[in-house]
Amino acid sequence: MALFTIEKKITELFQSDSPPQSIILKIHNEHVALVDKVPKNNSPIQDQFNSLTTHLPTDDGRTVLFFNPEDKTWTLLAWVPDLCPVRSKMLYSTSRTPIKKALGLNFFAQSDYFASLLSEITYTSYQASRTNQDEKCLNEKELFQVEEKLSNMSTSTQKTSAMGAVPFSLLPDAEAAIKAFASNRTNFVSLNLSGATEGKIGLSKGVDSSTFTVGTTQIRTLLAPNEPSFVVIRVPSGVIGSTENVFLYSCPESSPIRLKMAHSVAKDVAKTEITKLGVAFTRTVEVTDVADADDYLKPEVAATGVAEVMHKKPSRPGRGGKRVVKKFVPTEKI
Repeated sequence: MALFTIEKKITELFQSDSPPQSIILKIHNEHVALVDKVPKNNSPIQDQFNSLTTHLPTDDGRTVLFFNPEDKTWTLLAWVPDLCPVRSKMLYSTSRTPIKKALGLNFFAQSDYFASLLSEITYTSYQASRTNQDEKCLNEKELFQVEEKLSNMSTSTQKTSAMGAVPFSLLPDAEAAIKAFASNRTNFVSLNLSGATEGKIGLSKGVDSSTFTVGTTQIRTLLAPNEPSFVVIRVPSGVIGSTENVFLYSCPESSPIRLKMAHSVAKDVAKTEITKLGVAFTRTVEVTDVADADDYLKPEVAATGVAEVMHKKPSRPGRGGKRVVKKFVPTEKI
């Protein structure tokens, strides 16, 4: 079983007669260390919660223990941004229960709070999460089952590779679809976790892959706009008349936080399991806005012999530069 060690000064701060407003922790190799503490002040509780954004990195996770003066309980906030390494995402997900058990479960609120964007660190969002769970989220039982499996893995197994460390696998319908892709009987397969239990990856509901035509169909029309998905897709390559296999990870910013976390952890495993079934990928593409998918899936070298410089779609009118087209000079004979 993976055991998390907690610095003594964390326990001392938590149990002191005058604890701080927030205790900020960092996890590395199953070791929970104190990063910072935020003292209480006379500001409204909303402002104190919102100010947590100044203590959080954008490329790594943090565990925040926040004291609620209204009901005298602590809330565990799991900060796991999209740029956080997969290994760290696993640690911040699986350490929540051990940390609370070490400090005393009875001191904590019933539900934790998850965030991957700084814009989600608001007291309004936090309060809403306690009373209004999104129906698209993994339910508590499903999430617990996944995290329990992760927690029960040995430390040595976790360190070997991300592939063997995560208890996700393909459902029979997903496996059959991938085999069809490998044998060129289909050109588009969309998978996700939203309809599966116990870490199983299945076919995305409501996606009709039969409508997909290589080089013609707008890919964004087949992607779920509000939940993550793993897409195996065949697209035109830079060589005239040929195609390439691309692994597309679509994780819209509007997706429920729990689904973001679960899919982020499962991503590498999904790709590995698909590869085992005979699908070789030339590249991997990740998007957070389905509207960008078609641009990012264009061939890196167009069939006309012109290299297109990829650019991100501007977030609003007036932003972003012009598309630059450079003459392509081949380095080897095709």
